[in-house]
Amino acid sequence: MTTAVPSWHSSMPACVDILAPLLAAGDLHTARFAALEYAMRPAASAASPSPWQQPAGGTALAAFDKAAGDECGAAWRELLDEFLLSGEPALATVAAKHSALTLPPPPPPSASLISMEDYDACCSWLARGGDAPRRCGAASPGGSGCSLANGSTAATTFLCPFDDLAGLIWANSRLISLNQDGFLRPFDVATVLWPAGYLLGLWVAAEARPGGLLWRGGDGAESCQVLDLGCGTGAVALAAAASLGGGAVVTAVDRESRSLALATANAARNGLEVRLSPLDYATDEAVAAFAARHGVTAPSPRSGFVEVARVAGLGFGLHTRWSESESDFEVVVARRVKK
Repeated sequence: MTTAVPSWHSSMPACVDILAPLLAAGDLHTARFAALEYAMRPAASAASPSPWQQPAGGTALAAFDKAAGDECGAAWRELLDEFLLSGEPALATVAAKHSALTLPPPPPPSASLISMEDYDACCSWLARGGDAPRRCGAASPGGSGCSLANGSTAATTFLCPFDDLAGLIWANSRLISLNQDGFLRPFDVATVLWPAGYLLGLWVAAEARPGGLLWRGGDGAESCQVLDLGCGTGAVALAAAASLGGGAVVTAVDRESRSLALATANAARNGLEVRLSPLDYATDEAVAAFAARHGVTAPSPRSGFVEVARVAGLGFGLHTRWSESESDFEVVVARRVKK
């Protein structure tokens, strides 16, 4: 791999050499912040702690450098894909590494939600170069004020590819800590949680209550099966696992190996049981083979779907930046029926 090294890194190892041992060990969390540190121009004060060692330490960083980010992005993609070629053993390594990581506990849910302006100023892991320091209290990276919840006016900002989510609060008040690595490839669909995915996670948690659309009971026992198709960071699957409890079987699949790695790490960090599996759902043959492995009966060729409900994002606080009465997102609920 030949890439240009930024001038201020002339005395440092290349990003590929920094990431190689971390990714080989399945330590996506440390590798992510190591890559972020590498891609930042040095701050005016060199006494600041490394952001990936102390992500809530208030590090003052000057600016993200796109060339260095592209370098790390290429290294991340090549090294992680090579590591994940071993399939299930690699995912098991990722899960074991993240289960053993010593991480600060997620902050408790905040009693009051912060404004979008405060989120921009106080909650991003990346300080804005030249801005005067602000005393944000709980509204700072890792603080309870930066957790996102149903109704948060900052809900449209959390997909920023340069941020590491402190936490998502679902309908049952379970706080989920989530990593995403899209800062290496801005607006990468595979490894960034988007507002539509956030809405789906909120809906899943809300419908996990007894009597909800994701719950069915028999003899007083709760049971449910959920398939997260194209799981990305795993947020929706984690919402289902956290909300449905031990009676649920949650399976998450994705065609992108980097997504499976992140979803595995996120499940391990939160201590949630999610079955993860690679699946190229673009082909009927792959889907049929997956269904056969998991004992799923193929639907009748004469079956179809009927719409059950259409849920607007407004019910979960996802309005547009310009109007509190409009939303760009909705959940469409469908049920399979025989024709």
